[in-house]
Formats: sequence, structure tokens, C-alpha cells
Amino acid sequence: MRKFVRITVFGAALIASGLVGTAAAQAAPAAGTSGGAPGAVATPTATPKSELVPAFDRSLPTSASFGPGAAKSTAATPAAALASWVCTVYASDPWKSGSEIEGDGWQSCSGTGYAPARIKVTVQRYVGVGIWNNRYQYTGNWTSADFDQATIWYDCSGDGTRTYRIVTDGYAESGAYHQAVQSLNYLRVSC
Repeated sequence: MRKFVRITVFGAALIASGLVGTAAAQAAPAAGTSGGAPGAVATPTATPKSELVPAFDRSLPTSASFGPGAAKSTAATPAAALASWVCTVYASDPWKSGSEIEGDGWQSCSGTGYAPARIKVTVQRYVGVGIWNNRYQYTGNWTSADFDQATIWYDCSGDGTRTYRIVTDGYAESGAYHQAVQSLNYLRVSC
């Protein structure tokens, strides 16, 4: 007579005997055999998945649209139209580390005489039909440095299965420039 113990792993209930066999595996013959498979191991349900999916919201360009030296500048002022500088804005694909959704954003400016610049990096969660909720946002200080970067994170505990993206906004002082880009891929993940 075997004793059975109930074990819970990742929310899936497994019935294990001394040989870790299951009652179902012992009762039902395996395909092509005449009896059960003593000692067969039950397969637990899948652990929460994390997958990158291509960006589907076209309200913002993706980082792939802008390579080094190919970023757009908006000529909001006559001075900007005559500027001899350009800024490239980047948003990484989001990733999951523990219970946190993380991502990078940066802006690199080149040329001469560029205005002080800053970045805003945001983790957004998809709601539906083109609606995204800001879950965490970082805005840097104005800087005269030619490069500004930030890594941000958002604790997604309890969110369930959701889709996230990273958005980076690059700015130049006095409205001389603004560009927003989104990550090339979104992260669909269970938290």
C-alpha cells in the first residue's frame, strides 16, 4: 500500500508517491503499453511566461526608427531650424527581473551649440485600444552633457498578465527640440 502526499508547486497540485508517481499515471496505461507507468512524474502547469511581442501601437515611432545620427528634431523655434546639432533618443525593450519591469532610456546629442537637454523615461502598461497607463516615470535634470541615460523599474506584483513598454522623451530647453520613442518590442508577462 502506497501513501500519497499532496504537494503544491507554482499553484499546481501534484500527487506524489514515494516514487513521485501520480494516481492518474498509475491508473491509465501509457500509449502503446498495457499498464500504468510506475514512477512517472507529473508535469506541473507552466510557470508564468514572459515574452517579447513586436510593438503594435503606432502612436509613437520605435527606437529602431532612429539610428545614430538619424533622429528627428522638431523645429519649434526659428533658432532650432538653424541649429547645427541633432539628438538621438532611445528606449530599450522592457525586461523582467524578479517582480520588476525594467528598461533603459537615453538621449545622445551631437554637433555644436546644442541647448541643454533632458530625458523622461516611462514604464507604461497597456490598457487597450491605444490606451497606456504610466506606471513609473523618471524625468532627468537639464544638462549640457551630450549624453543622458536612465534605467527605471516598476514593481508589477499583483498586476496579473499584462503588456508593458518603455517610452523615452528627449527634450531641449526652450522647446527647441522634442522627440518621443517607444521600445521596439513590448513585454507580455505574468507578475
